[in-house]
Amino acid sequence: MTIQPLINDPVCEEAVINILLSNENLYDDTSEILTAKMFHNPKYALIYNAITQITSKGESPNLIAVGQWLAENEPRSGVNEMTLLEILSTYHTDIHLKQHCLRLRELWQRRMLWQIGQKLISAGTGEAYPLNDAIHDAVEGISGIGTSDESHVMPASKVMEELQGIVDDNISGKRPKGIPTGFSLLDAKGGLQRSDLVVIAAEFSQGKTSLAIDLCVKAAFRGHPCAFYSTEMTSSQLMSRMVAGQSGVSSRVIMQEALTDSQLRAFRLGADLTRDLPIYFDDTATISIERIIVSIRRMVLKQHVQLVFIDYLQVLQTNEGVGRQTEEQFFGTVARKLKNLAKELNICIVLLSQLSRDKATTEPTLSRLRGIGQIAEAADMVLLIYRPEMYGKGYSGEFHKVRPEGTALIRLAKGRNVGTGEFICGYSSLTTHFFELSRIPTTDDPASTPVDDDRPF
Repeated sequence: MTIQPLINDPVCEEAVINILLSNENLYDDTSEILTAKMFHNPKYALIYNAITQITSKGESPNLIAVGQWLAENEPRSGVNEMTLLEILSTYHTDIHLKQHCLRLRELWQRRMLWQIGQKLISAGTGEAYPLNDAIHDAVEGISGIGTSDESHVMPASKVMEELQGIVDDNISGKRPKGIPTGFSLLDAKGGLQRSDLVVIAAEFSQGKTSLAIDLCVKAAFRGHPCAFYSTEMTSSQLMSRMVAGQSGVSSRVIMQEALTDSQLRAFRLGADLTRDLPIYFDDTATISIERIIVSIRRMVLKQHVQLVFIDYLQVLQTNEGVGRQTEEQFFGTVARKLKNLAKELNICIVLLSQLSRDKATTEPTLSRLRGIGQIAEAADMVLLIYRPEMYGKGYSGEFHKVRPEGTALIRLAKGRNVGTGEFICGYSSLTTHFFELSRIPTTDDPASTPVDDDRPF
């Protein structure tokens, strides 16, 4: 009698491995769906496990790295670089990668059901298998299909122990605060929290990147390692802005002109202040969100990064193309990926985004955030920037007497667990630097430049 093999799809398994070996940045698209055990062919299971292990170390799972890992860890398996090259000899498009992964998971679930069924048949045709054991194993087996091997279920009593520890640490002052921002209102609400996704949004040229750079430098000065990804600026351009904030010399002058003696002295002072800050850049990763995610994993593992800045969402859309997704769906996908990554790695991710223009008003509102439904839902905190000076206007509401020249409004439009609020800060157009004000200038005051009470950090 011919034994019928368990249900499987070798072509689909090969396609997934082929795509992952061809594009080392797509692993994250499969990791939440697949595990190595879901491959029926042991060869593909070994390769997928190698890709998983390499990625978990923050390294790139390219052909050479996978081949080397297999040679070192599975030398007797017969799976080597020649095997990988054979798999790569055919072409598979990555358009259907997710569908392939979902199919492999379903086929694995069906194989698991078959195994559970065999045990039930054994229990129903003989008495060697104790009845209670058979029932228990069947229930546990079925409930475990589709879940990981490791259980993350925690009883209320265990969670309550953690909560009590938080309360006790808060009372004693032992509990660490969030990552500082340098702005009193935000820091009073806990600063930037690890595991959070923070969105900074504004219209064009309002200072999204500048605010992100200021937050990055402030955190780095306080010992929090940061990573900064810009889709428009090089690492040298970003660093020039950081130095500008410390030296008072315009980043444009630093990058494009011969510095005078006094400017050179100021530049060297600013450079000395920022040179050894724990801030990291990866210009090669900003082509796509997948490459940024791979780079972030590597940064967290090797540089112990706690705070990540991504500048900015709409250019990522342009780089990758929306494809079959609508603009809002694309923004939502990116926001959810970054939120999940922040939670998984216990880091804070700050994502910059543009606001849609509104002919009726220039003031920023949450409803003007492009892709609002998706992004606002994923974000834990949303900061909006408004500089009415750019429009020849003044502030409204409670800030109507504040002079717009050299100032900006930062609006905490969403704050999960911390509420909302807004405050006036200073802004230097020369150094593109936001700063806390020691005194807020009003229209009743004689014209003067707002005092920077926060530099150097």
